[in-house]
Amino acid sequence: MADGQKAARLCAINILAQISAALEGDWDRLGALVKITGFVASDPSFTEQHLVINGASDLLVEVLGERGTHSRS
Repeated sequence: MADGQKAARLCAINILAQISAALEGDWDRLGALVKITGFVASDPSFTEQHLVINGASDLLVEVLGERGTHSRS
């Protein structure tokens, strides 16, 4: 699961790069994240996809603070 969480963090880093590009580097323009959607390709017996996506959610909150708090599906 740790590898999956690391992969989810890398996805979140890519999201942050896209946000930065859209904001032209002006992070003051960002109000807040509202929702992220995560997909985990896994074996049918694996039932902890939500823990894998925590890798992305946790990073977004670490970097953005209160503005990074979001809902998730």
